[in-house]
Amino acid sequence: MKLALLLSVLVPAYLCNISVKVNVHGNLTCSKPFNYIVTLWEEDQFANDFVGEDSGKESKKRAAFEVRGEAEDSWFESYVELLMTIEHSCGQEHACVCKKFDPANDDVDVSLNINLSKTKLKKCDACKESKKRRESMVVKFNEPK
Repeated sequence: MKLALLLSVLVPAYLCNISVKVNVHGNLTCSKPFNYIVTLWEEDQFANDFVGEDSGKESKKRAAFEVRGEAEDSWFESYVELLMTIEHSCGQEHACVCKKFDPANDDVDVSLNINLSKTKLKKCDACKESKKRRESMVVKFNEPK
């Protein structure tokens, strides 16, 4: 009886997975040459799930970026919560800002234009995950020459 009750809860939760195709693209600008890494995450309570990344090395004041992937969530959620981190060297040696998106239960295609010199986007906890991911991949992040 207990097994039947447990299965009646777990099986629908497993079957309720949501999967959303994601494409976030646009332009990053700065008043001087800069480096950048754009990473897309599916936000979770304990650890965010990696969706995709555009690690554009070096840019001359303007960079086009595109991150594609598939975001998934489950456990009683009917939508994905997307979060984008932008690590960059516009105006300082290393900075990170975040952009949260509205919850989505259908495919996402978003175009953004972000001026890193004047952005009001702020740092968030996901910046730590981005930095840890970059360091584990031994990606150097230096000022452009």
